[in-house]
Amino acid sequence: RLRQPLASAWRAAGEPGKAEAVLRGFSPDAPEPGVPDPLARALADKAATSRALVQRGQRYGSQGRYDLAAQAFEAAVQSQPNDAATLANWGISLANLAQLEPAEQALRRSLAIDADNPVAQFSLAVVCDRQGRDADARALYTAILERDPRHQQARLYLADATLRSGDVETAIRVYTEALAQQASPRTRLSLAFAQVKAGRYGQARAQLEQGLVADPRDIGMSNALVRLLAAAPEATVRDGSRARQLGRELFDATQSPEIGESYAMALAEAGDFELAQKLQREALVAWEKMQQRPHAKALAERNLALYRERKPAREPWAPLDIVFQPRSPAVNRVPRKGGAVPRIATSRLTSRKTPACRASTSRCAVAAARRTGRIAKAHIGATVSWTKRIDDDYDHESEPAAHRVDSRIGGNALVGRLRRHALRDGPLDRR
Repeated sequence: RLRQPLASAWRAAGEPGKAEAVLRGFSPDAPEPGVPDPLARALADKAATSRALVQRGQRYGSQGRYDLAAQAFEAAVQSQPNDAATLANWGISLANLAQLEPAEQALRRSLAIDADNPVAQFSLAVVCDRQGRDADARALYTAILERDPRHQQARLYLADATLRSGDVETAIRVYTEALAQQASPRTRLSLAFAQVKAGRYGQARAQLEQGLVADPRDIGMSNALVRLLAAAPEATVRDGSRARQLGRELFDATQSPEIGESYAMALAEAGDFELAQKLQREALVAWEKMQQRPHAKALAERNLALYRERKPAREPWAPLDIVFQPRSPAVNRVPRKGGAVPRIATSRLTSRKTPACRASTSRCAVAAARRTGRIAKAHIGATVSWTKRIDDDYDHESEPAAHRVDSRIGGNALVGRLRRHALRDGPLDRR
C-alpha cells in the first residue's frame, strides 16, 4: 500500500532515481537492498512488542496467574487495539478475576472486530451466564450452536441455563440432544435430575442405570440411583432391597452427609428405621455445621421425623435443592492459541466439610503438597474443608460429574478423588 504513493511522491519531487529504488526495495526479486521505510520498521517493532506481551499473558494464564495475564493483555491491547484475539484473551483473564463487566466490554470489542471469533463468542456467553443473565446467555449459546451444532459445551450450558430458568421440558430436550452427541456422565446425570424435576422418575432411573453400566464406580450416579430406588413417589420405581445393598456399598466406600442420608432413605424403605434415624441424625448435624444448603437441611429434618414415626421417605431431593439449579460455568484458563476455545469448568473447589476424613486425608494433603508445591487449605480432624483448587489447570468439565465438587455428591467424594490423584504413581492429570 505504501510502494506506489511513495514512488509517485519522489517522482513529483524530481527524484526518479529514488522512486525506482523504492520500487526495487519493495520487490521480492530486488537485486539491491531496498530503501528502509521508518513507518514499516516502527509498525514491525510495535507488532513484535505486542506478540511478546501476548505470549507473556498466555504463559501467566496457563499458570492461573490471571492478574498478571490481564496486565500483559491490557498492554498488548494498547499496542494493538484492533487485535480480536488479544481482546478476547484480555476479556477471559478479567472474567477469571471476577471482573465481569470489564470482561464483557473487552469481549464485545473483540466481536465488533471479528464477529466469528469462537473464543470471544463462547466466553461472552459464559460471562453473561455468570452474571445471572440467563436469557442473554441462552441467546448466545443458541447462536453459537446455529454456527457450530457440534459445540458440546455450548449445548450443555444452554441446557443448564434453561433448567435454571424453570423451563424443565426444554432443558430435558436439550440435555437429550447433548447426550446423543456425547454420552458423558455429567450430561447423563444432569438429564436424570431434570427428569426428576419433571416427575419422570422412571426415565430418570433408566438414565442412571445406563450410567452405572458404563461406569459402575460412578459415585454421583450411584447416590442418585439409591435415592430414587428408596424414596421415589412412584412405587414402580422403588426397590428397597436393591437400594439398601447399593447404599451400603456406597456408604462403606465414601462416607459423607449426603451419602449417609441416601443410605438412611434406603434403610427406611427396607424397614430398618433405627439405623436410618442414626444416620439421618449424623447427616443433620453435618448440614448444620456446614451452614449450607438450607433446603437439604430442611429435607433431613422432615425425613428424621418420618423415621421416628416408622415411615419411609417419599422425597428423594427437596424441590429447591441445588441439584436442580446447575451452577453457572466459569472461564478456566486463557487459551494458548488465539483460535482455541477456552476450557470451561462448571464448578470450582469450594468449601466442603465432611466427617470421617482423618488420617487418609492427612496423607493426601502431605502427598499433594509434595507433588504440586502448593496445597488446598485442609483442616484435619472431625471435618475437612477444601477451599482452594490444588491445581489451577485441573479441567473439571472433562471429569465425570461424580468426581467434580458439587453439593449433590458430598465432600467425601472430592476427598476420595483427590486422595487417588495425590497418592497414586505418576503426575497429576493436567488435561
